[in-house]
Amino acid sequence: MRRLYGTLLLLSVSWMLLVGCEEQGSESTPQTNSAEVSAALRAIDQSLTAGHTDAAVTIARKLVLIAPEDPILQETLGRALLARATSVGGPTARASQEEALVAYETAARLTPHHAGLAHAAGVVADLLGRTPTAIEWYRRAGEIDPLSPSYPLYEGLALSRSALPMQAIAPLARSVAIAPSNAMCLAALAEAYARTGQMDLAISTASRAREIAPNDGVVRIMEARIVRLAQQPDRAVRLLFAMDAIARTDPAAAMELGASLTMLGRHAEAADALERSAVEHPTDGALLEATALACAHSGMIDRAIFWVNRVRAGGFTPAQEEILRHKVVEIGRGSTSPTPSPSPQPSTTVNP
Repeated sequence: MRRLYGTLLLLSVSWMLLVGCEEQGSESTPQTNSAEVSAALRAIDQSLTAGHTDAAVTIARKLVLIAPEDPILQETLGRALLARATSVGGPTARASQEEALVAYETAARLTPHHAGLAHAAGVVADLLGRTPTAIEWYRRAGEIDPLSPSYPLYEGLALSRSALPMQAIAPLARSVAIAPSNAMCLAALAEAYARTGQMDLAISTASRAREIAPNDGVVRIMEARIVRLAQQPDRAVRLLFAMDAIARTDPAAAMELGASLTMLGRHAEAADALERSAVEHPTDGALLEATALACAHSGMIDRAIFWVNRVRAGGFTPAQEEILRHKVVEIGRGSTSPTPSPSPQPSTTVNP
């Protein structure tokens, strides 16, 4: 669910940066129609295209000071701030997202019949981790445009992320009813069914999603997770091995494959799958931890320690590293059949 949610948020941000929300009919004010403001808006677009996000933000802020009640200018400021947030890191990115949320919320309130702006406000709230606020904006967008599957999809995903999977089922089912051939909608509904213990419905819905999008890695990984949770790890392994070798080095795919192989007692294969991914993604903390534990369970304690020593690159604190090291040592003490541990070689293939 987290992977699907993250993918959709990134798609929404990319779309907002590319075209904004004006295509859905923003209500302009006289100030927006002036030649000076039109020229400034073109300058902002040119700055964003050139990657000069600070310049774009500066111009947009000046425009908003001139006409704070203009929703187009507020949306433009939000878009410029969001572009800057994606190009920088740390506190600057967070501050830009905070200011972007204010701009998008202002634009949405100024145009209460504009579903796209309500959705945009929800996306930015989501990026900031303000899930209840995001849910309210997604819900409002769905009320404005009840024929779009996107808004109930985002609402359902946000509810599920808030540990409210039972409440998520209704909006997700609504998104499927609107777009029955949308694999993402089906996959999200399948995950919600799984999280509420409705495993038969979860498996059948996930299977429908894969039939529609057989080459979609996110959908396939989600189905594998569901069938593993339904105590069918052998089926999960078959689903994941149907992906090509490069796709299986994706952290989500590798971790799901490792979990399923571990359930089957195939510890060495689990460690191999995870190591191949960890070589390609050396800053993914969850992946590094899973790799260390898998190596330990397969008896490759030296390889396990090798990956423990690298978890700081994935954001682990020294205390967390020591806890993981202790786990690995304890697993090693209980291991009775150590396995030779070859050093992983970096892949020469670019992971798409």
